[in-house]
Amino acid sequence: MFGKALRIACIAAVLSSTQAAAAGSVVINGMKLDAEQISWLEVYACGPIYPGNYWLDVETGLWGYRGVPQSAGHIRERCAGRPSKNLRDLGPLPAPAKYKSAN
Repeated sequence: MFGKALRIACIAAVLSSTQAAAAGSVVINGMKLDAEQISWLEVYACGPIYPGNYWLDVETGLWGYRGVPQSAGHIRERCAGRPSKNLRDLGPLPAPAKYKSAN
């Protein structure tokens, strides 16, 4: 039962991310980022942020795909040894909790 629910949540997340990607947008915690925010986040993450629908925990730096509660990684995992900015400088983002679930 749990496996089926997880598969459904993953499919919903992929469809949601695919829709955002098709629109060429980056959506984090339900908020569509503008070009300046995306540029800032790409510098912070040491690499490109691809169009999609994500959740991001600004306290821990963990991120994932909307509707999938498991983390896909840490926002700075590509930045080994580089100095860190404060993720809160990106500006206010909604809390990630409701964007982790498929509901």
